Amino acid sequence: MFSLIFYPIFSILLFFLNSWLNLKTSLESLSNESININVFNDNDVCSFSNSSNDCGYFGITKEQCEYRGCCWRPSTDPKAKWCFYKKGKESTCSVDPATRVDCGYLGITEKECVNALNCCWNPRKDVIGAKYCYFRKKSCDGYKVIKSQKSDRRLIIDLELIGEGCNNYGLDPKFLKLLVEYQTIDRLRVKIFDPVNSRYEIPEDVVPIPQPETMKSEPLYHFSYSDNPFTFSITRASTGEQIINTKVLGMDSLVFEEQYMEITFKLPNDPFIYGLGEIVQTLRRNPKGTFQTLWSRDAATPFSENVYGVQPFYMEIRNGSAHGVFLRNSNGMDVSIVPGNPAKLNWKVIGGIFDFYFFLGPTPSDVVAQYTKAVGRPALPPYWALGYHQCRWGYNNLTVLSNVVEMFRHHHIPLETIWTDLDYMEGFKDFTWNPRNYPKNEVSLFIKKLHENNQHYVVIVDPGIKIEPGYIPHDEGLSKNVFIKNAKGKNIVGLVWPGFTTFPDWFNENTTIYWENMIKEWLDEIHLDGLWLDMNEPANWCKGECIDFDKIIFQKLPNFKEIQEKINPEFFSVSSKPNTIRNLNNPPYRINNGGNRMSLNELTLSMDAVHSNGAVEYDVHNLYGHMESKVTYKIWEEKIRKGKRPFLITRSTFSGTGKYAGHWTGMYLKRQ
Repeated sequence: MFSLIFYPIFSILLFFLNSWLNLKTSLESLSNESININVFNDNDVCSFSNSSNDCGYFGITKEQCEYRGCCWRPSTDPKAKWCFYKKGKESTCSVDPATRVDCGYLGITEKECVNALNCCWNPRKDVIGAKYCYFRKKSCDGYKVIKSQKSDRRLIIDLELIGEGCNNYGLDPKFLKLLVEYQTIDRLRVKIFDPVNSRYEIPEDVVPIPQPETMKSEPLYHFSYSDNPFTFSITRASTGEQIINTKVLGMDSLVFEEQYMEITFKLPNDPFIYGLGEIVQTLRRNPKGTFQTLWSRDAATPFSENVYGVQPFYMEIRNGSAHGVFLRNSNGMDVSIVPGNPAKLNWKVIGGIFDFYFFLGPTPSDVVAQYTKAVGRPALPPYWALGYHQCRWGYNNLTVLSNVVEMFRHHHIPLETIWTDLDYMEGFKDFTWNPRNYPKNEVSLFIKKLHENNQHYVVIVDPGIKIEPGYIPHDEGLSKNVFIKNAKGKNIVGLVWPGFTTFPDWFNENTTIYWENMIKEWLDEIHLDGLWLDMNEPANWCKGECIDFDKIIFQKLPNFKEIQEKINPEFFSVSSKPNTIRNLNNPPYRINNGGNRMSLNELTLSMDAVHSNGAVEYDVHNLYGHMESKVTYKIWEEKIRKGKRPFLITRSTFSGTGKYAGHWTGMYLKRQ
């Protein structure tokens, strides 16, 4: 109880202390700046007037203000705001419920929202998930077409920013390029990207990039666009019905900031939409209001929150025909369905590009077939995997497990496969057997007996490798340099079942060799039939990274500098793009992680962790389970059980993971 009271108070004190330090830094920096009374000037977009809207907060610094695209004007005038929106781009409270960003907290009052936080108050009880207290927003004019080139199967459009742009969460690029590919008669690609400064895109060897094919008949769709502002639409050729339209009244047509992209599709009233997983929700997404975050998260399947996997795909059934939409993007995102006539589907993505694939169906089974053709067909499991499986936590020793198998036989209940959770491991370490509870020689005999009865055995494996000198998977991983690095170039340290751990980097070619050696040596002794891949979001019980993991917790009180380092990760992290910076650990727009905009580092690795291909965790987090599944499948199929179909299931997935592994739904909380 003490911690429940103390922690929030301590956090608030640290917040104000940090704000005071920022303010102190700002004041000290004024010795190098001239301080003037701001005078209104019609020709200066950063001249201050009494109507200028505050862009900052208590303690904001010059760098943080300018990163928001706002004006920084320190002044001796006590009424002047130091950080405020540019003239002509003042913010407004007229914000569609789909784009509202939460400014408050549970139980906030209108007075606290408006007076204390300088935010907007507008309850909308008719829209599920609509924020009562939300940030002001500047209107965006979008982009206009300045050039287009068209061929039989391809359209390239050059776009230019209209005016100064939004600059809500960063700067809007001056130019964009749009690529439209008529790939097949039932698949259309629309890709929007920055032609000047490249951004992260999913590598083709991770998730395929579907290529155009020969078309023997006319496509099932027509693509059209408007010039100023640029919007586009897709029409079903057979009926003339628009199935996609980005021209939505009251919504920004296109926002493309480096850490915040936004686009909206018009929907009919009461739409029938399915997908956008992984989530515990109704099969049909709620047409009265859906607010879905796509971000892999270790969570025991709470209702209506993001959990283990990410599937940026949905199918809509409209007037008896179905179409599908896949966004090939692995960054975190919020997707919302807002009721109305018309309703709308809004995408907010915190990185990468827009790379949409549209599938024309026209039946639901057609859409699924077209989608899986693009991302990868589901792997055909071995025949025995279609039988009954028995699994639970708590088979504490081999005797208990053997008795379970015998009881199935005694009661004439068919049992195809028996599973074991972490119980079989020594100290929860991968590739080990508990010498007392699961001695290897007895396990080997147990499996031999299972196989004689045409039964099978599957066990769990986690990606986290315990930091323990003398433990072969740890030592081999160090020698082959296969673990993910932190921002300082050292192996990032997390905490899971075996204790402090490091994590294999699936983008590292050495990791495939390492993982193959570990599994092969293990299975040469014990002939398992399949693997159960768990904790691969990846889960980490430290927030981002375990600091000073080799010291006893609370052995000494940390000094203030250490506290600052732990609660405030480095504000800016260098991106792969020259001359720009990205705030990886605390992005300017916070997706609704965990249902309350939790830190992206919550229960996982730091977003500035670095992979061997140069990618940062911020961009590839949602691919970790997918990549582990891919690597393990290839090893199993090509090296370990040649000629036999692998049987793998994984907790964390992405679009296309089914090509390598099945999916299990994790820990489901019982509901009354």
